[in-house]
Amino acid sequence: MNSNGKPWYREFWLWFVLTPPIATVIAAFATLIIAGAPPAMVVDDYSQIALAVERDRARDQRARTLGLVADLAIDEATGLVSVQLTGAAPERLRLDLVHPTLADRDVRAWLEHAGNSYRGAIQRNSGRLYLQLADESGSWRLTGELGAGRSTVRLQPRAAP
Repeated sequence: MNSNGKPWYREFWLWFVLTPPIATVIAAFATLIIAGAPPAMVVDDYSQIALAVERDRARDQRARTLGLVADLAIDEATGLVSVQLTGAAPERLRLDLVHPTLADRDVRAWLEHAGNSYRGAIQRNSGRLYLQLADESGSWRLTGELGAGRSTVRLQPRAAP
């Protein structure tokens, strides 16, 4: 008890003085907890990324060496894909339609050789898509971008850096 008859924990000036240090300690612990959680987007295996980039460059170079170019057309109503490939004639082609931000909207289709073109069916998502066309073994690739509302695109090897 104080001289005025109040217990120590009921004194205004005690809490007025202790509140900032107590708040600082709580904020420090909150900061430590937040800083301790690793961010989800950080990649720590740089050597694997470098190998993948080098592999992609080699695939692009192989397509340039073979003189490959493809014209792709998608029928929006039926989802049928037609590809005219210049420079090679494998039995099957792999077509990847990659959404720029949402991996669950990526589509992979296999195109079969039919006469002088390749044909297959897909379910196209709306919006812009990045396209990659490759043979079954993945030894070469052609790339392109299909904008929203477009149904035809020319695929070619990515330019050398």
